[in-house]
Amino acid sequence: MKVLEFAIDNRALLEADGHSKRWHARVGEHVERLDVLVEERERRGLPPRQLTPTVRIIPVYTPHPLLYSALALRRGLAEHRRHGYDLATTEDPFRPGLAAVLFKRRTGVPISVEYHTDAFFNPAWLRERPAINRVYDRLGRLVIGAADSVRVVNRKNLRDILAVCRDGTLVESIPVPSAFYDPARDGARAARLRRALGLAAEDVLVLFVGRLAPVKRVDELLRVFADLRDVHRQAHLLLVGGGPQSSELQDLARHLGHERITFAGYVPEHEVFPYYGAANIFVNPAHVEPYGRVYIEAMSAELPVVTTRGAGAVEDGLCVAGENALVVPPGDLEAFGQALSRLIDDPRLRAALGRRGREWARDKLDYEQSLRRMRAFWDRTIAAARAPRLELPPHLEEAPESAG
Repeated sequence: MKVLEFAIDNRALLEADGHSKRWHARVGEHVERLDVLVEERERRGLPPRQLTPTVRIIPVYTPHPLLYSALALRRGLAEHRRHGYDLATTEDPFRPGLAAVLFKRRTGVPISVEYHTDAFFNPAWLRERPAINRVYDRLGRLVIGAADSVRVVNRKNLRDILAVCRDGTLVESIPVPSAFYDPARDGARAARLRRALGLAAEDVLVLFVGRLAPVKRVDELLRVFADLRDVHRQAHLLLVGGGPQSSELQDLARHLGHERITFAGYVPEHEVFPYYGAANIFVNPAHVEPYGRVYIEAMSAELPVVTTRGAGAVEDGLCVAGENALVVPPGDLEAFGQALSRLIDDPRLRAALGRRGREWARDKLDYEQSLRRMRAFWDRTIAAARAPRLELPPHLEEAPESAG
């Protein structure tokens, strides 16, 4: 099978390790060829990167985001003339999705769309950038409607996509596998991070990892922590991530009294694991959250989780209340604070939830199983697209009127 992928994420071009590079390299073990067209916003003249013998990462210089679809289509058509792809995939249903739909119309190659976000039927996402995201919403629905198959990562995504796609489209939920925390690799740096934060052995570090954007509800987390830190003098809050709300949230922390609250800023994905190793509790206050690789990463470091029922990881059974997580209603700050206080006070409960979380993550998110399912899904997509359509004779196209 020869596969062409339209993508925005260009991190597989970097020297540093990361999920994108690992995922594409592993996918390449299951296909004859995988070429990935990634957006490159700077004119650096980078050549294609041969990531593995079967995987190439091809930069597409894109001076403006609106040009990506056209420029990626042009490069994709040129590569198709040389290699003859069996399938085109797309990182998301927006700009890469548009490129894939246009590619399908020009070549007849079936397309499989990846949907890992939480855009459709999500008012909070629409409010983030009202004009742009409404355009993306309309574009995404058109792309999903033209797709031969759609891969989602959780049950909520599955429901949303089934409401948008056309009849006959193949849709399957295949979780995103993740690298796990490794004490041998990450433990020494985790210890250095705790020392740098001035933490004693008995101190409890509460960790948030994610984009600092309104949809994440980090402001609620700051208010909860500000209310409980006078009671729990050993508690510290560390926020890892950047985003459009960074300055606003730091101002809020100063207003609330920023004692024992640290903003680490953006941390590259290949460097984030020591932060999990340094922490004692992982929190995510978002009211609505897709599956979320952060849950898997946190559990791999044996961190107990405090999250809301709006998390896809809860609905899919990765975060289970009382087993490996404490789960509260979205927006219930009192319940969130009580759950956090309970874990801060009870090291035995933290250890028990964390240990079970690590076992669950390893059981549910085997990398090789996800890859085999992905390859089988692509095989079915190609077979369904190639299957001849059954056409009825003209005299049978319309059902006869019922008698009487």
